[in-house]
Amino acid sequence: MMDRATFNVIHLGLAFFCLMFAYQCHGHIVLSVISSVRNSTNGVSLDKNAGFYSSSIIFGTYTLGNFIAAPCVDFLGAKWALSLAAVIYTIFVAGFLHLNEIFYYASSGCVGFGAALLWTAQGVYLTQNSTPKTSKRNSGMLFAILDANVILIGVFLYFTFSIEGVGHGSDNHISKKSAQMLYIVLTSMGGLGILTFLFLRPCDVVKKQEENFGKIFCDTLRLFLDREMLLLALPFAWTGFQSSYYSGLFSTCVANTSKLGSNNEVMLAYAVLSVGAGIFVAGVLFMTPLSKSLSRTQGIFIDADGFLMSPNAWLILASGALLSFGGTCWNIQIFSFLVERFAASSSKAWAVFKFYQAMGSSLFFFYAPHIGIQAHMILLFVYLFLALCLFICQYAQQGGGGGYSGGGGGGGYAGAGGAVGGYSGGGGGYSGGGGGYSGGGGGGGGYAQGGGGGYSGGGGGYSGGGGGGGGGYAQV
Repeated sequence: MMDRATFNVIHLGLAFFCLMFAYQCHGHIVLSVISSVRNSTNGVSLDKNAGFYSSSIIFGTYTLGNFIAAPCVDFLGAKWALSLAAVIYTIFVAGFLHLNEIFYYASSGCVGFGAALLWTAQGVYLTQNSTPKTSKRNSGMLFAILDANVILIGVFLYFTFSIEGVGHGSDNHISKKSAQMLYIVLTSMGGLGILTFLFLRPCDVVKKQEENFGKIFCDTLRLFLDREMLLLALPFAWTGFQSSYYSGLFSTCVANTSKLGSNNEVMLAYAVLSVGAGIFVAGVLFMTPLSKSLSRTQGIFIDADGFLMSPNAWLILASGALLSFGGTCWNIQIFSFLVERFAASSSKAWAVFKFYQAMGSSLFFFYAPHIGIQAHMILLFVYLFLALCLFICQYAQQGGGGGYSGGGGGGGYAGAGGAVGGYSGGGGGYSGGGGGYSGGGGGGGGYAQGGGGGYSGGGGGYSGGGGGGGGGYAQV
């Protein structure tokens, strides 16, 4: 019989499935919707780079929101923080039923704060329902369920574009009538996600010590200076770079690559399917006993792509699958590390992780419109190499004596002979004096789904001829 904790993780995944279907599907069609609105005669005024401005607003408030996310989640509780964030996301999506520029930008700011709440609360709830033994399994399970929506989005967009005729001939835009129907469906899915969050069950045991807002905020700031967190800052930020690339720039390139012929939007639907397949396979992999044979460093080596080859349909599908598979491996390894390492301060640890991730995404979208695709590939490779080196250094520092929860350094946390011993064992650690930070789990959370916004094209490169206003969309 399924235990309560496993049921809770599945329930959490289903709630995210519904909410992220609405939000991520919106992200994939916003390019066509914004272009359609700008070309219509209904009096709506929207800048051609509105998607990019929205992305900047979202990631700005998302980054700042992580400073107060931990105390807010501790005050509200994971369930109510998740529910509140889901309401904010759904209102943002519903705004496209009657698009208004002021509301669009204002709701973008709210979504940034909602994202900080959402992913911090997700990490807390995952931690509450996980142990060091089940951390990888639960993280993989959550990813497999949560991001299975990407496969459904691909199918949904394929039939939508096929029926609408988008991508065939010269018209690559969704009509106003079809956009209305799409956003009715997406808003309904967001509403279903809210209801699913509201019915989340509490954990079997929740140990919570009352702390005031100021203390939690100060503890979060101190955790930023923790040696492990500083060492992992770039690996955390890398997940933001990587997810913003494939959710924003990659989809925009597919939609604007002339060598694919006139089927760009339909090809985008296939690319979304390949991304979903990569995420799902990686999530399922970490649910199986095979994951036990993978160390953390082996998992994060999987992130390769045919970046600089001439574009064709099969290469795009393979690239989408490899990007998402590699990114999911990175995130699951980080999730399990946080769950095992920061149980006593999960909201704080998760907020720190999401801060660096949001910073990576913010930086990506700051320079994205100004450089070509080849420069993007070089920068991403450099980021990946540095992040990999730092992740391996952090992993190596766990070796030797000492357990995760410190206390003098005898014995490894779970590895034979202390192979995966504690980072701070014996005199030191975040909490000082002779011990580790506080041991145990912590963190958990979402896959770089971060915030809307658009890549405003420009720079030629892969999409050819300087192009495409309005751009793709990065998921917070």
